[in-house]
Amino acid sequence: MMENLWLRWMPMFYISGFVIPFLIYGGQRDVRWWSSTNKFATDETFLDTETVNGWGDDNGKLVTIIQMTDTHMNFFDGGVAAEKFQYCLTNVIPVVNPDAVVVTGDLTNTLQYNTFPFGGKFSEQRPEEWELFTNLTQHARASLPWMEVPGNHDNFGSGERNGPGDLYHRQIWASQQRISSINIRKPFGIYRLMTIDATLETGPHRPFNFFGHATEDLIRRLRDTIIGDSDNPVAATLLFGHFPSSTMLFDDSRTRGFIQSVQDLTNVSAYLSGHLHSIFNLFPNGVRSLSRDGRSLELETPDVWTSSSFRVIVFDHNRLAEHVHKIGQWPIVVVTNPTPALATSVPGSAAAAARSSHIRVLLYRDRTSTRPSTELKIEIDGKVAGHTDGMDGLNLVAWEPDAYSSGVHNLEVFVDGANEACVSFDFSLDGSSRFPRFSLRSTALYVIEILMSRTDFPRLLEMLIILGILGCIVTLIYTRYSPSYIARWPALRRGVWWSLFVYLWWLLRGWFYVVPGLVPGIQARYAFVGVLGTRTGDLELPSSDANIRIALFVWFTLVPMVAASVISTRYQSVRKRMLFVGPLWVVFFTRMVGKILDISGAYGLMVALLSPCLAPTILLGVYSMGTLWNPSDVSESLRAGGEAKGEKST
Repeated sequence: MMENLWLRWMPMFYISGFVIPFLIYGGQRDVRWWSSTNKFATDETFLDTETVNGWGDDNGKLVTIIQMTDTHMNFFDGGVAAEKFQYCLTNVIPVVNPDAVVVTGDLTNTLQYNTFPFGGKFSEQRPEEWELFTNLTQHARASLPWMEVPGNHDNFGSGERNGPGDLYHRQIWASQQRISSINIRKPFGIYRLMTIDATLETGPHRPFNFFGHATEDLIRRLRDTIIGDSDNPVAATLLFGHFPSSTMLFDDSRTRGFIQSVQDLTNVSAYLSGHLHSIFNLFPNGVRSLSRDGRSLELETPDVWTSSSFRVIVFDHNRLAEHVHKIGQWPIVVVTNPTPALATSVPGSAAAAARSSHIRVLLYRDRTSTRPSTELKIEIDGKVAGHTDGMDGLNLVAWEPDAYSSGVHNLEVFVDGANEACVSFDFSLDGSSRFPRFSLRSTALYVIEILMSRTDFPRLLEMLIILGILGCIVTLIYTRYSPSYIARWPALRRGVWWSLFVYLWWLLRGWFYVVPGLVPGIQARYAFVGVLGTRTGDLELPSSDANIRIALFVWFTLVPMVAASVISTRYQSVRKRMLFVGPLWVVFFTRMVGKILDISGAYGLMVALLSPCLAPTILLGVYSMGTLWNPSDVSESLRAGGEAKGEKST
């Protein structure tokens, strides 16, 4: 009876290992869940006198910024990355003529691909990649305000900051600090742009360098930089960094993002980042979220290299508008009034749109275009709201905002009679928001976007690893003291149980990997990587970077191995064993092969095979799998089962 209950509830036990951590750590970041209204959006105290009296038909008070991210300069993709980046520099920037350009990390790729015999990738700082990046950006740097911040790829194998291997600071910005800022001064206000470098102080090689690290010192410098510039009151502040706050490890557990850290000091409109690309092209416009207090946005921008994207950010009368565009697709269109429902939740934005007289559309056409104008058609909720012959720059289309004063509405912009809208978004004039129109895809993407923006991934991974290993240990303890399991799994009497048990305890407290040369410039030859952290000599690195690999190993290697070994004891037939347990072993061996290729590509085959987590797992997995079709095992199980039944009847 107890055996059947355990087999029935064991899958739920492991599934809860995913659900419980998400419930605990899935709401930690400073972003809000879905809600029906936002009181700040319609608060008219945020409006200036001009906006209160009606606005929308003027051409002034515009500030434009271009953000590019993850350019990944390299020499193995046939020049694709360099070509896309150069197109932005020579075609997009001259047309848009922005007030500033910001590149948010992963400027170079720093990865090399092994082709023989086992594939995989290893990281290496390459001066020629940095030279390519500096040559491409030389003219843009000299002609307009330019900012950039390194990413984790730029930090791969860089060693100590400002050391001989740190090519970013040696070849790009020798004197750049962790926090940098510039002010865009306009007659109508000052707009501050700040970059935040959250890369590791000592850069290890891949694959143990993925998360950013926001130390208490970094947060203090961020606040000090803002306070030091308090003599110049700003209209708005934009923060730029490589890592989304969900992929940041904050020393202070009470800190939930950069925006929250400085919200009491300045008017932060948004934090913009990169790093996640478009997440397997699921989010071609990036991941968007709104701070819990409804005052600021967090925007993750798709990359230049694989997603062929960049973001145009516009302040129009101090209100933020933005749009992600594809490289090579023209014209570039940004609607600055009204703005998407998420952005209209920013204080006063919805109230300002409700008092406006015109829909405001910024249009930028390709320089090779010979047409004198571009036809713009605006539709709201599927009905035509206005036409105009669009010219380069700001275009105005009169509208009646009172007709859209309540609820959420959809706005689309069509260019030159196209059947597909080049811009489409929902907006609201009363601060309303709504759940996406129901479909399996939209609902799934909505949930994924919430998890990606809200989850504290470094701490989530720690919880997943601990629960996964403890789940395996609890399962083994149950099988050890269950008479029916002992009778039907002879392998347990041959020492495999104790081997698994000791091995799991070792992984919980010991090292998963032992790798040579993890951090260049460190005298220690080997680095020891585990759940509790990474140590090489006297240097200790955050554990979160290694925990991605460790969590995948635990849940897609250890858990399938233990689950398959235990579930197989229920079936005395080899055929049934293979039918019900075979898929788990497919997952196990597929993940093991992937793990070997991943580590061997970075550090060599011997390092992969002899790692504390891989070698014992392979041996135990192969031995345990052998019990699935061992004829003597089956006959012994049948005999043991018959003896147990006879004793019970007696």
